[in-house]
Amino acid sequence: RLDGVKHVNEILKLLGAEDADRITREVGVTDAVLGKTLESSRFTFEDLTQLSAKDFRHLFSSMPDEHLWARALKAIDQGQRKAMLSKLPVKRAGVIAGAMAELKTTRLDSIDKARRQILGRALQLAARHEIRFAGNGLH
Repeated sequence: RLDGVKHVNEILKLLGAEDADRITREVGVTDAVLGKTLESSRFTFEDLTQLSAKDFRHLFSSMPDEHLWARALKAIDQGQRKAMLSKLPVKRAGVIAGAMAELKTTRLDSIDKARRQILGRALQLAARHEIRFAGNGLH
């Protein structure tokens, strides 16, 4: 099944934050629902794998709740999970892995909520130019 919004957002990400925001606003003028959909789904939790180790550690230190991270990483592709955890100190990654092992079952809405919280924080840090993400770099 083709997902046009996903494909458009992949193209918008390549253009950079400024152009992507401008185009999204222009789309929103003629189709408010589509504009909102493009804006709210442009970045996903999985995009955090693109963070540098330094930026990922900064994100983690801004919200060091191992259980939150364990829920967010619970149902992610194993390769992506490994990519994220490898950016943390071994001890910290081990604590998160332990917390994940303790989670026997996790509701999808709990996983989604945790991912939205973490992604939201990443976008905030990027908007303040504290990390390189979502087309924003450090000053």
